[in-house]
Amino acid sequence: MGNPKGITTPVTLLSNRATRITGGVLRDRTCKNIENLFRRIDVEALKAVYATPHDSWFAEPEFCGQYLDTAIELYRTTGDESILTGARELVRSIIENQREDGYLGTYHRGLEFEETFGVWNQNFTIMGLLSYFEETEDQAALECTCRCADYLASNFMGVDGPDLFSCVNQGIEHSCLIHQMPRLYALTGRQLYLDFSLFLIEKLESTATKLVTIPLESVNPISTLGCCKAAEILICYQGLVDLHAVTGEDRYLQAAARYWETVNRTQIGITGNGSIFELWNYWGNKVLSPSMDVRPNENCVAVCWMKLGAKLFERLGESKYIDAVERTLYNHLLGSQVLDGHDFSYYQALHGRKVHEKHPGQYSCCRYRGMSMLAHLPRYVYAKEGNEVQVLLHCGSETALEMHGADVSLSQATDFPRSGTIEIELQPAKDIRFPLKLRIPEWSAVRSVRVDGRELETRQDAGYCVIDRKWPRGGTVVIVELAMPVGSVEGTVEDRPCLACTYGPLVLALDSRYGTPIEDTEIMLEAGIPSLGPEPLPADVWSPMVRFAARGRHRGGVRDITLVDYASAGSVDPAADRLRVWMPFGV
Repeated sequence: MGNPKGITTPVTLLSNRATRITGGVLRDRTCKNIENLFRRIDVEALKAVYATPHDSWFAEPEFCGQYLDTAIELYRTTGDESILTGARELVRSIIENQREDGYLGTYHRGLEFEETFGVWNQNFTIMGLLSYFEETEDQAALECTCRCADYLASNFMGVDGPDLFSCVNQGIEHSCLIHQMPRLYALTGRQLYLDFSLFLIEKLESTATKLVTIPLESVNPISTLGCCKAAEILICYQGLVDLHAVTGEDRYLQAAARYWETVNRTQIGITGNGSIFELWNYWGNKVLSPSMDVRPNENCVAVCWMKLGAKLFERLGESKYIDAVERTLYNHLLGSQVLDGHDFSYYQALHGRKVHEKHPGQYSCCRYRGMSMLAHLPRYVYAKEGNEVQVLLHCGSETALEMHGADVSLSQATDFPRSGTIEIELQPAKDIRFPLKLRIPEWSAVRSVRVDGRELETRQDAGYCVIDRKWPRGGTVVIVELAMPVGSVEGTVEDRPCLACTYGPLVLALDSRYGTPIEDTEIMLEAGIPSLGPEPLPADVWSPMVRFAARGRHRGGVRDITLVDYASAGSVDPAADRLRVWMPFGV
């Protein structure tokens, strides 16, 4: 099988094999994700998933697919052969237990297209098998994948085939097959998979869920669209971006970009996530302080939002997509991860307590997607576009790449987001000229750039600081100072004016752990701005990312209050600690 099309991109994200996260909060969280979550998953239990048929509401094959995809990313990052061995054993079990007609959904005969996960499970099994094949070139894994895809395509496209929309989650779940079919076509060149992709799009276009032609500009709010099941529709749009990559049809990419813009404007809240009861909704991001009883901010939504943004960045190269990824990463995603890394929250409120632990047997989608997102994170740090090298995320890290036939090592040292000081070192194998582009987040500005100790004037271009020069073989050190502004956003909660404080990309919150009551507490303004100090306080024993002292008022009495980053707030002892983002204010 050839690769006649391939999923090519204008911007090339550097792979996990090339990039390491070496320091700071992201190093801490990604390591804990590996050691305290991924390595504790029982591969033997996953292997047993495909050995026995099940009834409906069995979603474990989805998690097997997520595990395989995560394992390949972590193998590329760590080089640990035991990770690849575990993935290989799971793949062998999938192949051995595939039904003779290609079905891989693990349901009893007659339930293959059952409305709860029967098709969904196969989509994510395909995803995991394709990731494994791309790393190992194991033809048996690819053949297993193709047999499954053939089974699905022949049934749905056949005469009197199953109803594509007879499924849960507002009828969208089966349509998520668009997620992997363009990828499979890119790898095999088999026309069937492209035809099946176009079939799925045509079917959706015949309903109110028009992925391509819905006139989003006239839709406000987005909750009036045909499907508002947030994570699932974001997954479909990821597939639409890949369909553009293999067909060159600009309307697919334009539709995904329009949808992203609409969701970003109307549904994504201050912490970089959205959804109530897992749905885009009438209130959108105007519901400023939803409590846990409405199941706000599903973690699957956050991850799918980040992955759609990353795909759009690869195709369009616009820094706003990485700005959005950064906001979700440092607020919602890290906030949903247990501090020791062993789990992820399902939902996350902006007021009250965090609920990290799941009830036994509860659906584990948010755990596996959170684990997957942190495993993929190194590939979002650096990129190449033409003859340019881009620094996308500011974190302690190192990468290796080739420019104009020369090997180049690039590293960052920084304690971002605590401060905006970023030290970048470039070590090319020979003298070489190319532009180095540093993403300047939408909330920031460049204070200064020094190259080997000398102040340098730089130009700014579409969200980047550009340093275009010859980089000598002996190495160069670039020190960039980004502004880390303290700011606030105003809103209304229960008819009362409130504000939320920010520091750089971080949303801040009251945390009861520091003795600040989260109820009946106002933050005081000075000259119209929150009374926060200009710099974070020194780290304390449990080290939130940042901690600020502020002046407040509780039940009429002036007092000191403490704010920490939202990701850390309420996380030390979720059974006792409480947090609050939106605070009443006074003078």
